[in-house]
Amino acid sequence: MTFSVIVPTIWSHCQVSRNLNVIISSDLVGELILVDNNPAKCNLDLAFLSSPKLKRICCGSNIYVNPAWNLGFKRSRFNYLAFINDDVVVNVGFLSNIQDALNQPDIGLIGFSGDSLFSANFLTTELRNQDFGCAMFLKKINYSMMPPGMLVYFGDDYLFQRIRMKGLQVAVVGAVLRSESVFSVSTDCLSTRKKSFLLEKDKVIYFIFYLWHKLSLLIRNLFPVLPFWRFAKNNSSFFRDFI
Repeated sequence: MTFSVIVPTIWSHCQVSRNLNVIISSDLVGELILVDNNPAKCNLDLAFLSSPKLKRICCGSNIYVNPAWNLGFKRSRFNYLAFINDDVVVNVGFLSNIQDALNQPDIGLIGFSGDSLFSANFLTTELRNQDFGCAMFLKKINYSMMPPGMLVYFGDDYLFQRIRMKGLQVAVVGAVLRSESVFSVSTDCLSTRKKSFLLEKDKVIYFIFYLWHKLSLLIRNLFPVLPFWRFAKNNSSFFRDFI
C-alpha cells in the first residue's frame, strides 16, 4: 500500500517543515503533494525540496483548503490518500497504524478523533468532532470532489456523509498524530469578518449538495435502471463528480 499525502499550507506554523520531513520519510508515502497557498513564505530547506517524493504545487493566491484537496486528488498517483493539515504533528511510521483499517472492506474513511491517548483499535463512528478533518485517510476510489464554491468549511462533513451514503463505515484514530489547531491550513490570515462570511456561504453550499445527494440516492433506489442516470454518468463530468 502506498499513499499520496496531500498537505495544503500557508506556512503559518513553525512545525511545518519538521512535519513534512517526517511524512516524506515514511516508506508508505509514495508522494507528498504540497499545495503551497503562500509560496513567498516558503522556508523549506534545499535538501527537502530535492526529494523525488515531493510534488509542490505553487498557487498564485490562497485557493483555500477544500479546493486544495481537489487539486491534490487530481494530481495524485497512488491508490490511497491522506489529507493532513500543515500543523499536524505526526509520529514516525504513523501510516502503518492506518493501513490495516483501510484494508477492511467496510471502512471507507478514517479521521482524527482528537484523543491524546493512542489506541490500536480503530473505532467506527456515526458522528465527527471538530478535529476529524485535521487528518483523513481513504482509498482514492472513495474520494468525492468538494463542491464548487465551498472553500474552507464542511469539507470533512462532506466526505463523511458521502462515505456513509456509499454504505461504508467511518472510523477514527487517536494520537498517532496531534493537531495544534483546527482551521490553520487556510484561515490564519483571514479576518473574523471574512471567516464568518465564508462559514455562512460554505454552509449553504454544503446543505444544497447534501440534499441533492440524498435526493439522487432516493431516486436511484426507486428507479435503478432509469436511462437518465446512465446517460448523465457517461456524458457529464459534473454528474460523475457529484452524483
